[in-house]
Amino acid sequence: MKGPFLGQVLSAVGLDSNNGIYPLAYGIVVSENTESWKWFLDNIGDDLDLGRNSNFTFISDRQKVKLEVGLHTAVEQLFPNAEHRYCIRHIHDNMRKRWRKTEYRDHLWKCALATTIPEFEHLMKEFSQYDKEAC
Repeated sequence: MKGPFLGQVLSAVGLDSNNGIYPLAYGIVVSENTESWKWFLDNIGDDLDLGRNSNFTFISDRQKVKLEVGLHTAVEQLFPNAEHRYCIRHIHDNMRKRWRKTEYRDHLWKCALATTIPEFEHLMKEFSQYDKEAC
């Protein structure tokens, strides 16, 4: 945050059955680290009645390594059965810096939209034949 009030905003959103995004919570913390993420996620867990063994998926952007370690560690400690994945749009943004052709973008999105593991593995195999380094 900028201005007279310093800090970081942590936020969480949900995805409804129509793929609509809605806000769940936000918190303002002094800095983004493992402890602040644990505080934030612990409160969300209480509000949503998520137990330690709940099965769900966290999707986050690819943050700076130091910040990512804080979020990843907090998720791992508070919700060990939860999956932690990265947003495909952010992965695409990172890939676009190096691979500019539309073929990369199109194939990445095909892989992301695969609905079964065999379909995903097949598409990734095709993608790796196109460019092993991109996979």
